[in-house]
Amino acid sequence: MGTGERYGSSFPSLWSVSQTSNYKWVVQYGDPPSNAYTCIGGLYPLIVNNLKYGENNQYSRQLVNSVPGGEPLARHKQFLTQRSSARFAALNIAKNKGKAGFGILLDGSVVVIVEQDDAAKLTYYEFRDLFVERNCIHAMGCEGSDSVFLYYDNTWDVSASFIKNNTQTSGLGFRIDG
Repeated sequence: MGTGERYGSSFPSLWSVSQTSNYKWVVQYGDPPSNAYTCIGGLYPLIVNNLKYGENNQYSRQLVNSVPGGEPLARHKQFLTQRSSARFAALNIAKNKGKAGFGILLDGSVVVIVEQDDAAKLTYYEFRDLFVERNCIHAMGCEGSDSVFLYYDNTWDVSASFIKNNTQTSGLGFRIDG
């Protein structure tokens, strides 16, 4: 991105998170914008603009003709407390799988949370709510299961499975300031 080169495949049916050259975060459905300095795509939403995502749309009050899944009616969006995501629903079925995600705070700081595959017990709702508890305005999940890993401060805190450890070619890194 920063050099103008793009790597990887397009995932226009999933979410992306990008950062501009002045470190502003851009969270959007579809491929990252072409002017992003760095980005990652193929994500699924946990929280976007303080709106939680889940298996179905939920509203703060009873509404006539409310849409339970998919795009809510424009006049109902103001009452939306949870937005549906088919990807969230599919992943929540397999709750005992490793999870990896990152959230963005209002000041631009990043929160990273992983759950190791062989010890995973959280549902995706519980995983999402860990980001809610930390006041993330955006949070995205990455594909999980036995490919989840976390290398922090020169230590493997969470390791991927042996086969994934030998075949994975990429990861997501964050710089720690202060």
